[in-house]
Amino acid sequence: MKIGLLLSLISLNAFALDCGDIPEGKVVRLDQGSGSLTKAAVQDQDGIGSCFANQGALMLQAIIPGNPNLSYLNLGLYYATDKTLKDRRAKGDKTYTRNLTGTNGQVTAVGSGIYTGNTCDTINAALDRQKATNGGVLCKAEDVALEHSFFKGDNNFLDDGDVQEKSLAQASRYMNAYQKTFGNVEDGERRQGQREKADQFKIALNRFVKNSGDAYFSKKCSENNPEVVMTAIENALSRALNDNPQCISGKALSTVGPCQNFGQMGEMLAMGGTTKNSKVAFIQNSKSRASTKKAISPLFQIKSGLPDFMNGLSSALAKSDGLKGTPADKEKFAKMIVSSISPKDMNNIKSDYDRIALNKMDDCKASNVLSYFKDKKDFLEKAKKDVVLCNYSELLNSASELAGTMPAKSFKNMSGFVDFITDKAGLKYDDAIMSLIANDCSPEKRIALPLTLKCERRGFVLDSSDFRGNNISPKAVGMIKENRARIMANMTENRAVGIDICSKFWKEPNYDFHKEDAKTKLNTCGNAGPHGFHAVTAIGYRCKNNRIQYLAQNSWGPNWKLENKEFEIEEGKIWMDEDRMFKNTLNLNYITP
Repeated sequence: MKIGLLLSLISLNAFALDCGDIPEGKVVRLDQGSGSLTKAAVQDQDGIGSCFANQGALMLQAIIPGNPNLSYLNLGLYYATDKTLKDRRAKGDKTYTRNLTGTNGQVTAVGSGIYTGNTCDTINAALDRQKATNGGVLCKAEDVALEHSFFKGDNNFLDDGDVQEKSLAQASRYMNAYQKTFGNVEDGERRQGQREKADQFKIALNRFVKNSGDAYFSKKCSENNPEVVMTAIENALSRALNDNPQCISGKALSTVGPCQNFGQMGEMLAMGGTTKNSKVAFIQNSKSRASTKKAISPLFQIKSGLPDFMNGLSSALAKSDGLKGTPADKEKFAKMIVSSISPKDMNNIKSDYDRIALNKMDDCKASNVLSYFKDKKDFLEKAKKDVVLCNYSELLNSASELAGTMPAKSFKNMSGFVDFITDKAGLKYDDAIMSLIANDCSPEKRIALPLTLKCERRGFVLDSSDFRGNNISPKAVGMIKENRARIMANMTENRAVGIDICSKFWKEPNYDFHKEDAKTKLNTCGNAGPHGFHAVTAIGYRCKNNRIQYLAQNSWGPNWKLENKEFEIEEGKIWMDEDRMFKNTLNLNYITP
């Protein structure tokens, strides 16, 4: 598209420009078709204030070959360590947390290493790090447990519990406590006595974890849990009923002729309520259900493989006292139920069978690494009785609290978490945190940025003098036209554009940041909510009713909604009218490879 032609065809009507040469109904999106962001996750910054890093990660994803989801936590940490935290620590502030007052008036300790920055400075910090290390610097989101743990199969982020904010804040608190006790390795603050104490703490903790952890996992991972099999059978029975509608009369189960076993099995398995796949509510019968569970438990002694286990399960059901009919009918019915078990439920059964019958406990151990550390009885109380560890109650408490905030499968084994709470917590902030949240992001997996990459931050500076009633100044018109053309030209090249806005207009559509008096506008926007000043990413545009609208991807999760119905929201993405968007735009960020 020729920019000059585009500019010549745009006309002005008050503050609203028409579509120019963009046909009515035309839609351009980077997240559809052959667009560069079809695999992009709808992120959720989750209370950590990382919107500039979220924006930067999305812009970089659009230009990197293969368009992998990139870690915004990784990107934000580089900026923080090299800029924000470096400046703070140079001024004598040795802590990695700061207190922020939320809208409810409560003070929340936030990992300050993520909280601030702007997009181009954040990207440039990663480039500087790459030039200094001569290697890739960016992790894929899939290798950062604190991000990836919440992705569904369609890559949408579904963390509703502020786990990232809580984990980073608690990790920062732990680092504060650790470095207060043992000094900071990178700053050369460790004295000889501190180094010796740190070594003693490490040796004692490793010894304690080895002895106590083995016993914990041996008990935790060898327990038989017949509920997994019971749930699979109950789900299968529901599907079998749906496949045999002749056995359902109204809301009741038929117990006549070939359908008689449905009533008996339904009572025995006791689903206790309807599900979305179920047409009936089964009767709760604890006695018959307990009998079934008792029949399942011995099956885990079958060591010859899962097929033999499933054959044993079918035989156990066929022999149930609750079934009526001939032995052949019972066997046929039991096989039908077992064959109806879903692939998901079969995976759960296999996992339990491998763990119990075949003693394959690695997955169970990985699922319970953090459970061990947050367990007050098995870890905390016993550790405090150790002759060395008893001197470090504050650290042990903080480590246990950190384990309680993190996703369950953040570590495959104990060593990653133990390394953090012994050695890694004394390193630079980003190195330490990445070792905690991204132990799968090895150096050879890290992605290199193009060294020719450039990020340009263009201020969208207007004031009340540019607005007189419904008229706007030639300066404002020129800025809108120029940036419209540039945004569209970037999208033609499959590149996303960063837009820094005052999001107050999402709640009050008629709000105009630029028209407000210069003495009050910053304060007004800053107090518009937790994200008054905000960064989003333009990933599409369209002509609708002869007006341009831009599609921006937000970073507040796919379930984000607005009470105001004037904006169209699509799973965390928002369509914004051009005039409203530019009335509240502070900066635009453009990136070129």
